[in-house]
Parts: sequence; C-alpha cells; structure tokens
Amino acid sequence: MPTVTPSGLTGYVRSETLSDALFAPMGILKRARYQTGLQILPHDHGGSCQFLLVLSGETHFIECGISRFVCTPGCAIIVPAHCEHWWRMEEETVLMQFDYLPFSQRAFGHLALLFGPFQKRLVAIDMGVGATEKLMSEIEGICSEGIQVAAGLISAA
Repeated sequence: MPTVTPSGLTGYVRSETLSDALFAPMGILKRARYQTGLQILPHDHGGSCQFLLVLSGETHFIECGISRFVCTPGCAIIVPAHCEHWWRMEEETVLMQFDYLPFSQRAFGHLALLFGPFQKRLVAIDMGVGATEKLMSEIEGICSEGIQVAAGLISAA
C-alpha cells in the first residue's frame, strides 16, 4: 500500500460530508474510509487543528519524535495547530473528522483547554465504542432527515 502526502489521498480515501454547517470555528464534518496499509507522510495543518474519531478499524498516529498512539474504535484524536504528525492504517479504518481553528478561551471557556491554543501536543482519548456508536447514530439520524448538523457535543460521560 502506498505512502502519500495529505494532498495525495484522493485515490485512497472515500469520504462523505455529514455537515458543512458547523458553528465557527469548526469546518466540514465528514466520515472517511481509509484503505489498509495506507501511510500518510509527516505533515502539519498550519494554524488549523484536526479532530478525528475512529469508528472502525485501527490506525497508528505518531507525533514526530515524541509519542505514538494505537487507535481503535472509540478513540478520539486531537491534533493541535503546527503539530507535525503522520499516521498509518493497520486495517481499513473509518474516521469521523473535522478541521477547526483553535477555540478561544473567551468564547468557549474550558473547551479551549482541549481545542484551543493551550493544546500543543497530540492527544488521544478513549471515548469507548458505545459512546462513539451513539454519537454516530444521532448524527446519521439528523442527516437522514435532511437537516444539517450544526454542532456535536462529545462527552466521555
């Protein structure tokens, strides 16, 4: 399986937009299916951040020179701005993902600790498979009604 840059993923990923109407500072919410063995070369997202939730499969996320995470269903990954990282799909992997600009503490309070400029390192959080399936079921239900998903509140509780 190939090793590609993020701009070279087109032939190896199938994705669908779940919503393009998220509240600022979040971008498009999508579900993407990555092929087994696909490896994405080291890169960063500049001033934007990325949130990924593993729905199925297994992927390895590596923050260059610092940490490594084995991510299976229920694992959420937060990639902060300017964090160089790469990843590899150990098996076909489906992710829910969105890019966002760092949350300001003034506008988002404590959410800025995880999704804001304070976050400097790659973070992996095990939300659990049950919580992940419930979240995706709710998003799919809303989308099937033809309503754009305005926001998703993710809780490990």
